[in-house]
Amino acid sequence: PGGRAISPNPQRAARAAVTAVAERLGGGAFAGPDDLVAAASDAHEAVGEIPDDTDPAWTPDGTRPACTLVAAVVTAHGVHVLNVGDARGYVVRPSGDRWVASQVSRDHSVAAQAVEQGIDLQVALSLPGGHAITAWLGADAHELGAHVAEVDAGRGDLVLACSDGLWNYAASDEALSDLLTSVLPPPGGDVPLAAACEQLVRWALEQGGHDNITVALAP
Repeated sequence: PGGRAISPNPQRAARAAVTAVAERLGGGAFAGPDDLVAAASDAHEAVGEIPDDTDPAWTPDGTRPACTLVAAVVTAHGVHVLNVGDARGYVVRPSGDRWVASQVSRDHSVAAQAVEQGIDLQVALSLPGGHAITAWLGADAHELGAHVAEVDAGRGDLVLACSDGLWNYAASDEALSDLLTSVLPPPGGDVPLAAACEQLVRWALEQGGHDNITVALAP
């Protein structure tokens, strides 16, 4: 299917989605993947309620406010990750003197569809419409299509959640691992998470900053 490239008022959509997810997941004990799916449904509904007539620069064409979503919940047994669209969640593990990133989320995008057909990731991203998403939150979305996954994680591992404004410039696990190794202190010591996020945002801006950039790290 075709994908979405742009949206009016995406900042309002993202704010509504994050608020809905936080309200759903922040109020009690985590019951498992169903909680993540319910959080995505709440976020989808909240974004769908945003009116489409509040962006004076937008030409009315029936397109509604929309956003992507990634959410991660850390439990005693591992990390649960939910995503809709191409916002990504990773587990970042120490390996000797390096950090190794492993993508847990699954992109809903034209490029991801091409990769499934055997096309190299960088080639797929360079295709016309390669960055367009095939699932999103909002009133004009097709189906919610949330992806939920669980992976093991242990003490010393990190969880990274980010928008494509960061990973566009380090799209493979290997490239992101190299980037994180260059930014984070060596494994085994304290990691200044907020400072690392700021450094990653600055790095993405230096690469061109052609999309909105959001980065979150947690132990």
